[in-house]
Amino acid sequence: MSKLKYAASAMALLSVVGVLTTVGLGQPGRGRGNGVRVPAGSAAGALPGPVQGVPIARPMPMRVPIRGFADTHTHHMGQLNFDGEWLTGLASGPQPTALKACTNPMHALGAVMGRKSHLQASQGSPSFRDWPAWNDVQHQQIYETWLKKAHDDGLQIMVASMTSFEPLCRAFKLIRLKRDMIEDCRDMRVVEKQFNAIIEFERTHSWYKIVKTPDEARAAIAQGKLAVVLGIEVSNLFDEDHFGPWRQQLDTWYERGVRTVIVAHEIDNRFAKAATHDQTFRYLDMLKSHKNLDDQQTLLTEMFAPNANRDAALTDKGEALVQAMIDKKMLIDIAHLDTPAANEVVGIAARNQNYPIFNSHTYLHETVTEDEKKHTKHIDINLVCFFSSSVTVSCKYVCELKIG
Repeated sequence: MSKLKYAASAMALLSVVGVLTTVGLGQPGRGRGNGVRVPAGSAAGALPGPVQGVPIARPMPMRVPIRGFADTHTHHMGQLNFDGEWLTGLASGPQPTALKACTNPMHALGAVMGRKSHLQASQGSPSFRDWPAWNDVQHQQIYETWLKKAHDDGLQIMVASMTSFEPLCRAFKLIRLKRDMIEDCRDMRVVEKQFNAIIEFERTHSWYKIVKTPDEARAAIAQGKLAVVLGIEVSNLFDEDHFGPWRQQLDTWYERGVRTVIVAHEIDNRFAKAATHDQTFRYLDMLKSHKNLDDQQTLLTEMFAPNANRDAALTDKGEALVQAMIDKKMLIDIAHLDTPAANEVVGIAARNQNYPIFNSHTYLHETVTEDEKKHTKHIDINLVCFFSSSVTVSCKYVCELKIG
C-alpha cells in the first residue's frame, strides 16, 4: 500500500523532462503538446468539475532521449529551512564538521509531530549509525558527495525547492527564547537565504548547473552536469504585507531564475487552499481561521498564522498567479493543493491550450482512507495518467486497469 501511495510521485518523476520540453520553460512560443481526454463518467472517484471530459496536455516526444532519472522535489539547502532551527548537517564542507553528531534539542519534538525523534546525540559522521536515513526529516540528506554520486549514477535533472514554514520556525525560536522569531522567520526571507546558498553551491561545484530553459537543461546534461530547476514552496508565498505586490515579486524571482512555484504549502494562503496532510498543520489552520480579514491581528496570530483567504479553493489572486506563470512558461506544480483547488488549476490549464501541469509529490486518491481523503494531499489516478501517458508504459497499464 505504501508503495502505491508514492506511485504518483514516481510517475511524475518520469515525465518531468517531457513537461520541461512541452512548456518551453521560459521560452515563449514553444509548443504545448497533444491533448488526451478523460472519459466523462469513467471509474469511481473521477475528478469533479472542469477535469472530466477536458483535453489535458501530453508531453511531446523529446528530440533526443535523455537517459537517466529526475528528482522533481528536493530541498537542497534544507539546513536553512525554518531559518536553520531544525535540520542538522551542512550541504557541503569537511565531513567531520558538516555531518557531525547531532545534539539539536528540537528533535525531541519529532515524536509530538509523529516523526522520528531522538533525545541523545544522533550519529552522523564518521559512523553514520543514525543518519542519513530514508525516513529522517531532521538531518542532512543531500550532502555534496552524496548528491554527486546520485548524479554519477544517473540523476540528470533536479528541482531544488526553496522552502520554509513560518509557524514552525517561530515556534522553534519561541522555545529557545530567541528574539528574531518574526522577521527572520518570514517565508520569503528564508527563501532568499536558500537562494543565495544555492548560487554559492553552483559557483563552487562545476558539475552543478542552474537551468532556466529546456535548451539550457539539455546543454548542461550533455556537458555531464546536473541540471537544477529552482522552485519556491512556502505557505506565506509572495508576502505582500512585507515584500510588495505579488506580481512584482513573481517577476523578480523569475528574473533570478525560479521556474516553478507551488501555489500553496502547509496551510491555506492568499492564493489557494492547501491539503493539510499533518495533524500539526490542521491545528495551525484552525488557528488561522480566526484571523480577522482586515489584518487586525493578535500577537499569537501574527506569530503562527500567515494571512490567508478561505473564500475559495483558488482565490482571484490564485487564478491570476497561475495564469501569470503560464504566460511566463513556468512549470505548474499542483502539489499540496486540495482537490478543488487542483481541479481549478487544471481548468485554467485546459483553457490555455491544454497547458501541461505536474504534481511533484503526493499520494494516490485510491490508496488513502476515507478520513485521509478529507485532509491529505492526494491525486486521482486519472491525472497521473495525463501527466505520464506518453512517457511510461506502466502508467498506461495502471490507467487501463482503473478506467477499463
